[in-house]
Amino acid sequence: MFKNYLKIAIRRLVKEKLYFVINVSSLGIGIATSLLLLFYIQNELNYDRHFKEADRICRINQKFKNSNNHLARCSPAFAKNLENEFPEIDNVVRIKQNKISVLIDDRKFKEDKLFYVDSSFFKIFSYNLKQGNLKTALKEPYSVVITEDIAKKYFGDKNPLDQSIILSDDAGSKEIYRITGVMPKIKRNSHFNFDILASFSSLNKDSSQSFNDVGGFTYIKLNKNQDHQKLEERMPYFLTKYYGEDITSVFKLCVQPILDIHLRSNLQGELEKNGSIKMVTMFGIIAFLILFIASVNFINLTTARSALRAKEIGVRKVLGAYRSNINKQFFGETVVLNIIVLIITLILLCIFIKPFNEMVDMDLKLFSFDYGYIYIELILLIIITGIISGIYPALVLSSYKPVETLKGVQSGKKGSLLRKILIVFQYTISSSLIIGLLVISEQMKYIEKKDIGITTDNIISTLEYDYGTIDKKYKVFKNELIHSSTIVDVTSVMSPPSNKILDRGLVDVAGFDYNTKNGPRLEAVILPVQNNFPDFMSMEFIAGKTFNDIEYKDTISYIINESLMKQIGWNDPSEAIGKLVAVNNLGVGRVLGVVKDFNFSSLHDKVDPVVLFVKQDWLFTILVKYRNNLESSIAQLKTAWEKIYPDVTLEYNTVKSLYENLYKQERNQFKAISYFSMLAIIISCLGLFGLLSFIVQQKYKEIGIRKVQGASVLSIIILFYKNFLQLAIIGNLIAFPIGYYVMNKWLNDFAYHIEIKFWIFILGFIITVIITAITIGYHTFKAATVNPVESLKYE
Repeated sequence: MFKNYLKIAIRRLVKEKLYFVINVSSLGIGIATSLLLLFYIQNELNYDRHFKEADRICRINQKFKNSNNHLARCSPAFAKNLENEFPEIDNVVRIKQNKISVLIDDRKFKEDKLFYVDSSFFKIFSYNLKQGNLKTALKEPYSVVITEDIAKKYFGDKNPLDQSIILSDDAGSKEIYRITGVMPKIKRNSHFNFDILASFSSLNKDSSQSFNDVGGFTYIKLNKNQDHQKLEERMPYFLTKYYGEDITSVFKLCVQPILDIHLRSNLQGELEKNGSIKMVTMFGIIAFLILFIASVNFINLTTARSALRAKEIGVRKVLGAYRSNINKQFFGETVVLNIIVLIITLILLCIFIKPFNEMVDMDLKLFSFDYGYIYIELILLIIITGIISGIYPALVLSSYKPVETLKGVQSGKKGSLLRKILIVFQYTISSSLIIGLLVISEQMKYIEKKDIGITTDNIISTLEYDYGTIDKKYKVFKNELIHSSTIVDVTSVMSPPSNKILDRGLVDVAGFDYNTKNGPRLEAVILPVQNNFPDFMSMEFIAGKTFNDIEYKDTISYIINESLMKQIGWNDPSEAIGKLVAVNNLGVGRVLGVVKDFNFSSLHDKVDPVVLFVKQDWLFTILVKYRNNLESSIAQLKTAWEKIYPDVTLEYNTVKSLYENLYKQERNQFKAISYFSMLAIIISCLGLFGLLSFIVQQKYKEIGIRKVQGASVLSIIILFYKNFLQLAIIGNLIAFPIGYYVMNKWLNDFAYHIEIKFWIFILGFIITVIITAITIGYHTFKAATVNPVESLKYE
């Protein structure tokens, strides 16, 4: 009997090729796409969860009260007293990242994933060692633990344990370290990733004991059933007790669970670029919408087509078929369909996983135990979709009497209304996605075209090096480069353009009192530069002169931006020139010039009040402006660098690419949303195409009668368009407020963004109408041009 059901099911699918292809392709594409997005979401949500008792691990952050500076970092000086003061803290570890060169015999390796950590590191983060002892591996100074990949890179098949390596930093110091442990390959879905761990006790003790040094990270592990928020509430008392009451007016310590770091933290100085909970939410919504559209199409078309089989059911019942036999037949066909959908889904996943990984910049594994439950959900989804789509013909149509079914049972008004509601939902989803695409596209164009107040063209930036590396030989290096035919100019600055400036200072101006009961309120970003930096970066002066025209040689001179000028209270830029300004830690100086506001970092952040000044020993980055030939200029840069800084590895990038990298996440979002939105729209069109084919097939006689009575082809086409146009209008009216709300929330992440214009909604509606017209055009034209005789003798 089962064999017979299977044969009939396969014959049915072969006979109705068009509906079969539309059904399985739209559902297969929808499920495969949704699964890819779910893999991404699951990977993002799994960050740091591989650590045992991850919910007890927290990071101590430092937030300055009189500024927007909220650092992911914290002074390592607090670690020992934290552990002594709070019994609810089980362990504390200090972490400091460094970029070093590893010397082995005559080989040199540049490594940027080296962390100095306390020996308590392994008590907090549950890593294992393939070789060595966890308890003692990092206890002694000048000991290191390396990963298996690094061991193979340095020593090949040779045993790395107890081998010696030399670590050399950019300041020129070299120390011999002993390898005391080797780690197996580690999971990379963590908010920090490393290749080498060195003992923290190897560092200079003075820096680790000063709370002015905020270059490191501090993590704690709480005892069971301890609340991190209650611990944070007691931090002011801790600071007062150990460091005096004055310090609490400068900054506070925050306690952040590590499970919140990857998706919900965007603090200054993060170890790595974090993800975004908004991106995860957006992908989750898109996955649901695509799955919803695909499932609706499948159910809609299957139930609609089943109504045409009413006569078949009547014949079967007259010939003696029981209701259970008919139920088995319809469910059998659904099973065959679902098996085919499952196969198509797996094939599509194998095809698209690689380009999807490239798009989201990940390395997701298709067949991994981490995603086991997702595959279970896939099977359940297909089963549920199959049951819903098979339940109508199996239970409803099979319940009709043979006399009724032989007359031909139609889907009825209720079925028609349900289909219209589902089509409106499809239009709402499609239109919302189109509006989102248009808004994101306009914002990305705005970012690319916005004048940021400084030039980024034809400039190469070196890495931000340690103190002393650049300053000692800068003049010699500049003279070496400036004589090259490809180099226009050279300057230096504290950190590369595109980096957020963390250093701030309180500003006092003679005649203005900015001190209140809450302390000084006027604060500015302080940016040390070389004297030719303003001209080099093409800053626009609205008053005064650059540093090359210094008149006030008896004092330090400052150049300020418009924002600081306005915050001080000077309305006319010329009013600021020559005025005395005091910046803490720098001294009193005169304002030499005022420049237009410039975006040194991302457009996500508003332009801060900025003070520029010349201070040679605070400049850690060299900028080189070239004429046109980038390759030749890089060659000249490398030659000069190896000659002047032979012990320092050169790392560089173009300033333009540094700024482009600021919006890499948004570009990935736009690319992903574009592709998946197009897929959703295509799936929706497939559903409309199949459903319209069914509707036209039902109305063949009506079309023939209309043509006999003199209706033109155009009037028949318009009749069909009108019905779908009404549904499109309703769907768009629902989509407009949804699209505006969601995209307005997304734009609020940018300090500088476009306004959502009304034309975007109109264009979204027009695109929806055009897509609908193209989708239904084939069937309507074909039905309207057929010979009326053929239409009237149909069935």
